[in-house]
Amino acid sequence: MRVPHHAVAIALTAGVFVQPISTLFPTTVFGATEPAQVVAEAIATQKTSFSVNLPMQQTEALVKTSLQQQPYFAQLYSNMNYESDGTTTRVTIAWLQSAAQTRALDQSIRNTERTLLRPGMSDFDKEWVIHNWIVEHVRYDTSLKRYTPYDAFQGSAVCQGIAALTYRMMSFAGIPVRFVDGTAGGGSHLWNEVKIGGHWYQLDVTWDDPIGGGNRPSYLYYNLTNAQMAATHSWDESGLPQATTDFAQVVKSLSRGSSDPVLRTIANNPTVMAEFQEKVNSQTIGDAIARHIAQGDTQFTVEFAGSAEALAKAMAGLRLSGFQSMSYTYSRSRLPGYQAVQVTLQY
Repeated sequence: MRVPHHAVAIALTAGVFVQPISTLFPTTVFGATEPAQVVAEAIATQKTSFSVNLPMQQTEALVKTSLQQQPYFAQLYSNMNYESDGTTTRVTIAWLQSAAQTRALDQSIRNTERTLLRPGMSDFDKEWVIHNWIVEHVRYDTSLKRYTPYDAFQGSAVCQGIAALTYRMMSFAGIPVRFVDGTAGGGSHLWNEVKIGGHWYQLDVTWDDPIGGGNRPSYLYYNLTNAQMAATHSWDESGLPQATTDFAQVVKSLSRGSSDPVLRTIANNPTVMAEFQEKVNSQTIGDAIARHIAQGDTQFTVEFAGSAEALAKAMAGLRLSGFQSMSYTYSRSRLPGYQAVQVTLQY
């Protein structure tokens, strides 16, 4: 869920103000005098009001351009009001997150990343630990009242705040990142794209922390291609980098012989590496489990082709021996039409 942005434009007649707007509201911000500079610096410093020596339409265009160039701050306001006497335009902004909160958050992010990130870490490593930190520390706000990255860092926010916190933390870590504004789950939704190892990937940290799922990341929406993300999300791809690289293939190639512990952790994650897991269906799952029993395996993961109902029916119909007890858990796989099944055996 996202806060809708509202803009109100009011054209004033010459008699509305005794003094021109330009004298009531200075048109410089920290020394900037060019209109584009005034607007850019006002947004970057989260001014609540400022004036520009331009008519309303041109001022609105400058503000729109500046917000496109500073997308993080575009997520921090709720309302914008324009008042113009024809030559000078006053802009008033209502911020969801105050400038003081932004400064406090930035310092908190720096302190956190000093602990999280180690010298020599690759972008693969940085993204992984930042993603996990957010999932472990931030809950989705089911009251739908917390929208900002400041709220998220404090422990709870909707997707807008979580995606904005992801954006800020990735940016501070030197990872190129974008916002993706679309729909998912029947409503408006915001998530990110990140550039790792020269390739862009879709990343939805909010959906990697399912409501009621505790603080364990699911990784179902970690570094997907556009095609993979399109199974559950919709968005306008124009103006955004194309995510077309298979992340699991990249990780498999890079992890061969690598001593990087984080990269090896990613390579051993059954969710991220789902396409390389053993694939079974209703007819073959029994044979697959029997092979693991013969090998003495106590826990393993397979990818089941079919619905959760089909999986339950197949498991209920098994007639196997050679173990004391067997249990299993499952979740939706990154592979369309599959369930990720983790089987645990005791002998």
